[in-house]
Amino acid sequence: MAKDYSSDKIYKLCDYPPYRRFGEDNPDRNKDTYRIMDLKNPSSNNHQSAIKHFGTNFSAGLKKLVVNIKTDKIQVAIVPSSKKGKRSSGLEAILKMVEEVAIIYDPLFLVRDEDVPASHEGGNRSIEKHINSISVKKIPDPNIPMLILDDVTTTGNSLEACEKILKKKGVTLIYKVAIGKTV
Repeated sequence: MAKDYSSDKIYKLCDYPPYRRFGEDNPDRNKDTYRIMDLKNPSSNNHQSAIKHFGTNFSAGLKKLVVNIKTDKIQVAIVPSSKKGKRSSGLEAILKMVEEVAIIYDPLFLVRDEDVPASHEGGNRSIEKHINSISVKKIPDPNIPMLILDDVTTTGNSLEACEKILKKKGVTLIYKVAIGKTV
């Protein structure tokens, strides 16, 4: 991820050239395009391979982060799906791969309360859309750093909204990571 960490920045594991762009196949798609699609799709034949690939990289980056910020544990919240009740088995599996870092993960840290149109399908990308449809069902420990994890970020608005929601609940030190950043 990085050598020095700032809570003001969104970190990424890789660039993500989307499979389709402007309604057509994207000629810039690459291995990471397919890996992220496999990560998001539990029925994909390459789902476990994508988990292993990104899990290894995420674990290494997380180790660097906790050393850099001088902590022995970190809380993790996953940006909720646009669909109420849907969880990311891929991101949850990545968290289970982390070694040498004590992770406190609870799917109730961030919960989608109502379905919203998916951003990648042309839905509204505003921060307000997320703030108005996501809540905290279990309040994280305000004294333990928090990492918010998303599979793909384009504008960063969903990560920023989740950060605002968690800060209102008292979490003070928050880092944001996406597996892929749309390019």
